[in-house]
Amino acid sequence: MDPLAVLRDYAARGDLDKIIFNGDDVLFGDDYTFPANVPTAFTSKQSGRPYPLSAADAVPSATGRHEPSATAAAALANPKLDKSLGDGFVPIILVPSASQTLITIYNVKDFLEDFVFVPSDEKMRAMKGSPKPECVTLQKKHVRGAGGPVAFEVRDKPASLKADDWARVVAVFVLGKEWQFKDWPFKGHVDIFNKGLPF
Repeated sequence: MDPLAVLRDYAARGDLDKIIFNGDDVLFGDDYTFPANVPTAFTSKQSGRPYPLSAADAVPSATGRHEPSATAAAALANPKLDKSLGDGFVPIILVPSASQTLITIYNVKDFLEDFVFVPSDEKMRAMKGSPKPECVTLQKKHVRGAGGPVAFEVRDKPASLKADDWARVVAVFVLGKEWQFKDWPFKGHVDIFNKGLPF
């Protein structure tokens, strides 16, 4: 069994609180135990070596020691994650703020709700000078585990998110550019993508 597949499964079920980093081992409830140093499919750009499973809990600090991200830990510990979809829990999807990207705050609703791609510049022209929306709400009718339609908030300004809001981020559209992550409370790419955000 692939440890990242197990991690994704626990995240999807909302069981991240059952994952225990215990020295040399990572315990997934009573189901699985993996060595903390087991290599994953994610590799470091600098060294080219795979990140170990333990990178899901900590990232290197400036001192070289591994320290957990307090913001990411708070997001994972948030009890809102235990709420079922549609029960007052409104998930957040982040998109890039750059207008030249394929998916933006302007066209994300058409893309995710209706499965139709409309170029952002067409949507901007259709708005005829209206201000850029701060948040777009979309409805998904068929979401696994939900009893009905689920509303999602889509935002493109991570700096406007409060600490509690980061616990609601369920997906991120990324460019792969460093500037996109500058207003995020996480220390690096490993922290961002291994702390219960998107998979």
